[in-house]
Amino acid sequence: MTLTNIRARIRFLLGDISSSSYSDTNIDLAINDYYHKAIGIAFRTCGEWEVQGEISTTDLVASQQEYVLPANIISLYKVEANFTGDSGNWVTLPVANMTSLDATMSNKTTDMASTYCRVFDDSLFLEYPVGTSVTSGLKVHFIEDVTDLSAVSDTPDIPEFLITYLINGACRDYTIRTSNDDDYKKFDSLLFRDGNNIEKYYSNRLPAIGKRITGKVEDYK
Repeated sequence: MTLTNIRARIRFLLGDISSSSYSDTNIDLAINDYYHKAIGIAFRTCGEWEVQGEISTTDLVASQQEYVLPANIISLYKVEANFTGDSGNWVTLPVANMTSLDATMSNKTTDMASTYCRVFDDSLFLEYPVGTSVTSGLKVHFIEDVTDLSAVSDTPDIPEFLITYLINGACRDYTIRTSNDDDYKKFDSLLFRDGNNIEKYYSNRLPAIGKRITGKVEDYK
């Protein structure tokens, strides 16, 4: 469903209102707000099959210790580095908790291969500054945020049947502005249902991973 279709559906559900009542600017703000929220729900429940997974590669630079993380990162999963440039020499760099490091970090000036990294604000810091520059020597595996829908032909990066979350969310926002309590309750209930559907879908995308059933099991013989 394109952005144009989503806009039209929202206005229809609100009583076939015009764009002067709910402008493209305001309706798009609401749609994208709930788009990001939908991905947040998916990320929270996705399990082994990660949603919005991405790998970012950058160069290792001699004497450099800090590397800025991708701007659209939501969650960092894994960091890999290749300090030699030779194929097969990739190593995993665990992310260390800075408060648990006994050594003074400011004294890390030796050009040795790092055994861990740390994350501070929007940057990744290696244990040691890099000794030799390596092209594409650093890989970051992460969950990325979605890009806002803006062009009329843009489509959300979620299954078609889950787009009602964006629609009902935008409708609910409009009822807040117009103080329509009855319609607010209706769309709020639909939004809650849609949120549950997102959770169910993204938590069950990998059926090979069996769910653990707990509780008492009767032995029927």
